[in-house]
Amino acid sequence: MNPHSPYLFDLPEPGPWQAAVLQRLKSAVRHDGFWDEYFHEKENPLGFSLHLAVLHEPYLGLILQGHKTVEARFSSGQQAPFECVAPGDMLLLKRAGAKIEGIALVRQCWCYRLHDGGIDEIRAKFAAELGIADPSFWTRHRSARFATLIQIEHSRAIRPIPCFKRDRRGWVVLWAAHRD
Repeated sequence: MNPHSPYLFDLPEPGPWQAAVLQRLKSAVRHDGFWDEYFHEKENPLGFSLHLAVLHEPYLGLILQGHKTVEARFSSGQQAPFECVAPGDMLLLKRAGAKIEGIALVRQCWCYRLHDGGIDEIRAKFAAELGIADPSFWTRHRSARFATLIQIEHSRAIRPIPCFKRDRRGWVVLWAAHRD
């Protein structure tokens, strides 16, 4: 595995861990009309990218309750999810230090190369959807050079699924879609 890769597994196809997670996901959302149809339409699992987003409270809860509809990731370098996520991709929502507890669909995404004042523009445009009440959040991320904002929909809680990720990355591309 390449230690600088945004991917948990550098594989051209889903490995056994990803396939097992997908099977558990399919079981967990079996009676949800949207997700049943999504998985049925995506018989080829490489038709979308699968991302693992590690979240702390209160943000995980806000997403699962539908109050937070945009997830933001800020960084000093180009790292996932910057330019790695696209509409139609699936997000696995993992509680920090725990299991995968939710699922969501990427509706839209925006990638920014930040300049002086860029974070203020993002705050003005997305503050309500981000669900960030703590003003110190913006101060802590003022030095970021890159930002990815991801509009999500169809988020829901699932029966917790074990996750074998043990590093400190907050975002991992489990596998990337074959896109033209």
